[in-house]
Amino acid sequence: MKIYKALLMIVLFSSAYISGAFFAAVKCMGQIEDKTIPFTVIMYHNISPKPSLQGKYCVSVNEFEQDLKYLQDHGYNAVSMKEVTDFAYNGTPLPDKPVLITFDDGHEGFYIYAYPLLKKYGYKAVVNIVGSFAEQYTKLEAENAPDAHNPDYAYMTFKELEELNKSGIVEIGDHTYDMHKLNGTRRGCSKRSGESAENYRTVLSDDLTKAQKLLGYACGEDPYIFAYPYGIYSKETPEILREAGFKAVFNCTEKINHISCDNIDWLFDICRYNRPSGISSNTFFAKME
Repeated sequence: MKIYKALLMIVLFSSAYISGAFFAAVKCMGQIEDKTIPFTVIMYHNISPKPSLQGKYCVSVNEFEQDLKYLQDHGYNAVSMKEVTDFAYNGTPLPDKPVLITFDDGHEGFYIYAYPLLKKYGYKAVVNIVGSFAEQYTKLEAENAPDAHNPDYAYMTFKELEELNKSGIVEIGDHTYDMHKLNGTRRGCSKRSGESAENYRTVLSDDLTKAQKLLGYACGEDPYIFAYPYGIYSKETPEILREAGFKAVFNCTEKINHISCDNIDWLFDICRYNRPSGISSNTFFAKME
């Protein structure tokens, strides 16, 4: 009798496992009848009500809200990166017209102006943080410095990142600890001219380790999302990022992503449209329709 029950449990477990895998595959196949689905990602940087600060990498508060209204009115569904990775790895269906909102660098303007609007519209976003910037302003906050939270130029602190990460609508990504630079001989997190592959791997790995440690401490979990500073990288970079445990990587190439759950390579080369100030939502989104 005991043997019979044991055999029955094995059969039921096996059937459930096979059925789960089968239905995950069916869900994936059902969603990508044309093999891939279009996936739009928007890249913001800062947001400010001051015209003097607005430009290629800073939008007005009104422009950002109009973008959210446009997405809502045109049937887009703002998804989280977790939903996207669940689609890629598990075949979990995405909603129609999925769009991902991202902010790079970790400006204080996001916390003051963008975060309340995301909550107002029920939208989600990814914020990619430069570790050294967050560390610097966390220290200023601890010193009660008057400019620690100035929305014109400050960056978010670890306390603010912790709040965002717990909100359920904002995910924290890694934007390196201190490689968000174009000066000197290294551009972003790319390899220097003449640098050995071994030295480059050590330098990048050390930077990533430091960033992950700081952000992991602040948020309670290590980020699994990475964004290339300036979209610049070397041929060795993707492999190093995979080995570091990242599951999704953003670049700065402006085009629509065509994604599927039968090949996840696209997760490590996700394209984004930079959102500048000075043009309407209709004009900006027209190139993505």
